Amino acid sequence: MRPLLLLDVDGVLSPTGNAVPPGFERRSTTTFSVVVRGEHGDWLRLLSDLYELVWATTWGASANEVYGAIYGLDEMPVMPLGDLPRAGTRKLAAVARYVGDRPLAWVDDELYDDAESWARARTAPTLLVRTHASVGLSKADVDRLTAFAAQSSSRANTASQASRFGTSPSPARGFGVQQRLLRRDAATQGRGAGH
Repeated sequence: MRPLLLLDVDGVLSPTGNAVPPGFERRSTTTFSVVVRGEHGDWLRLLSDLYELVWATTWGASANEVYGAIYGLDEMPVMPLGDLPRAGTRKLAAVARYVGDRPLAWVDDELYDDAESWARARTAPTLLVRTHASVGLSKADVDRLTAFAAQSSSRANTASQASRFGTSPSPARGFGVQQRLLRRDAATQGRGAGH
């Protein structure tokens, strides 16, 4: 199962402020005039091969209608937010309810200490990417997300191998355990073939 990628809109795909930053352009739909960056569509399509993309934004279903349409994305699920508190990482309770114990990356311009503490306490792999609201999602952010997805995939493969042999590696030792299991498996097959 691919990890979740939770995406905000304002401050992530659409920079805050009145000016149109370099690399962005103003686009209009039937209901909204928004500022977008063409590369975001390319990056999101790339990330959709690695993650299950989910809107985590106050835009709600309008994110699909506006940004999904502009970027040519398949319709994405929309995480229900409910009533948001005024302080801290406002979406944190909604995110915690939605993701359960799934691995995830969360991209938002409003991620604070409470979200960092929550992420550290989770047993599932978790990456928080706090964007600069006036800049939005960057190539460096996409590189971090790509690397995290690769690590999550490796961890999932390690867990699969470990369960095959009745062991459960700790996350810190997972790669070493996987290598030992693969060597043991190869040695067992080699002995069986020669006898």
